[in-house]
Amino acid sequence: MYNKGNKNYNQALALLSTLFFIWGLITVLNFMLVEKFMIIFSLNQDQAYLLNLAFFGAYLLFSYPSGKIIDKIGYKSGMVSGVLIGAFGSLLFCPAAAYQSFALLLVALFVLGSGITLLQVSANPYVALLGPRGQGASKLTLVQAFNSLGTYLAPLFAGGLFMKIANLTEDSYKAMNDQERIHALIGYVQMPYLMLGIIFVMLALLIGFSEIPVLDTSSFHPLIEEAVPPRKYSWLVPHVLMGTVAVFLYVGSEVAIGQYLLKKAEANHSLDNLVKFYWGAAMIGRFVGTLLLRFLSPRKSMAIFSGSAILFLIFFLLFSNSTTGLWALALIGFSNSILFPSIFTMGLDGMGKNAEESSSLLNMAIVGGAILPVLFFSIPGNIGFILPLFSYAFIIYYGLKGSKYVKRTNFY
Repeated sequence: MYNKGNKNYNQALALLSTLFFIWGLITVLNFMLVEKFMIIFSLNQDQAYLLNLAFFGAYLLFSYPSGKIIDKIGYKSGMVSGVLIGAFGSLLFCPAAAYQSFALLLVALFVLGSGITLLQVSANPYVALLGPRGQGASKLTLVQAFNSLGTYLAPLFAGGLFMKIANLTEDSYKAMNDQERIHALIGYVQMPYLMLGIIFVMLALLIGFSEIPVLDTSSFHPLIEEAVPPRKYSWLVPHVLMGTVAVFLYVGSEVAIGQYLLKKAEANHSLDNLVKFYWGAAMIGRFVGTLLLRFLSPRKSMAIFSGSAILFLIFFLLFSNSTTGLWALALIGFSNSILFPSIFTMGLDGMGKNAEESSSLLNMAIVGGAILPVLFFSIPGNIGFILPLFSYAFIIYYGLKGSKYVKRTNFY
């Protein structure tokens, strides 16, 4: 056990599950609202890609500084700071929409992404390292399940609840002229981010005044066998570096496939349930995976779930012109479910006092969610699916071989 204090960490897991739920909601909500942003800010497709880049780019630029910040102020203060930065970013959406300022919108997305980055860099290792050794992947999968609950509910909120609160219906929207439509959409996109900003402030207070267990890794010597000469940085450790690549490929593939299904649903409304099913399958898989990872090692789980993703992709490519093929593609949501928690836990495994730096590298790779989809959609036809096929094949390799290393104590 990494923490030597309070063994009852249920309160910490409950708080973190709430945080994971919120940032899952935000991540999907952002690209669910891209079409609305394009109308409000008169954007072309290239500018629309910048929205994704502004949010996920924060992971690339702010992950490493986040690790240093947590080194200085600790995990709890890091989480509180991340929540408050996220609140500020959320509230910036209101003036950005009101003044139809594209530059301010990009700033809002980047600030929001920076807050989520600091949260990820602090919360992910906190969950993975807190409590009994060897259960990191299972615990992280549990809280990630609430992240998936947020991603599953985001389309429902965007297409239902928020429309009702904004007093918009499909008929009333179609009946508006261009100026009325823009005015209605401004209120529509301001509302969820205003609500999220308020919720973030409340969560910051809740975490700040809670007595969650203290986690201090500074006195823990890394479990990996020392290299000669010693490695100065975490990115020089092979299983951390390959874990970073695996996260990049996983997140990029997950977002690319999600966006592909969203485009299919927008073109054919009879396929609307595809997107809900994709994120819903990931949620169910994570709740199932929480139990599965108590009996099956994260390494074997990565290989099995990535292998199933490859099979679904091959089936889709064989029947890509059919609805059945698209549903097979949506089933990859289930295959994705345990991959991030398992990759992250194995990338962090044995790093001891270097856990914060390793966490920052792994989270930096989430920028794959901005880069890989652009490459994916730039390739004509179904040839772009080579990218997720390669990604899942690499994750199988990482699970079975790349995540292993010579260590003083082997507990997986």
